[in-house]
Amino acid sequence: MDSLAAQDDEGVLRSLGYKQVLHRSWGAFTTTTITISSMSVLTSISASFGTGLTYGGPAVCIWGWLGVSFCLLCIALGMAELASAYPTSGGMYYWQFRLAGRRTGPFACWLTGGTGSVGTSRPA
Repeated sequence: MDSLAAQDDEGVLRSLGYKQVLHRSWGAFTTTTITISSMSVLTSISASFGTGLTYGGPAVCIWGWLGVSFCLLCIALGMAELASAYPTSGGMYYWQFRLAGRRTGPFACWLTGGTGSVGTSRPA
């Protein structure tokens, strides 16, 4: 990582009231491979294409996949913008707190954590 960029990141964290304690050593390749493996692309494609091929045919699968990919790209770009504005390990919880304000921020954080917990712990 460029030392100038690292110093700039540390300054941003200081302005948010945090001190950097974790070392940043991942490069672009490591970050990309971990992201792709966590998405489980092969499993999701095989699970969703079965229904699409049965009820809609190949055209539905191809156009649906492209449409959903575009929408997910828009969401990812928005989240990347938030992550660059508030670079903390709290992620979405901290973003919600900062964006919702002091009055509704704690409830927004709780709602974000609750929906995330329900979404990841539901039975398959």
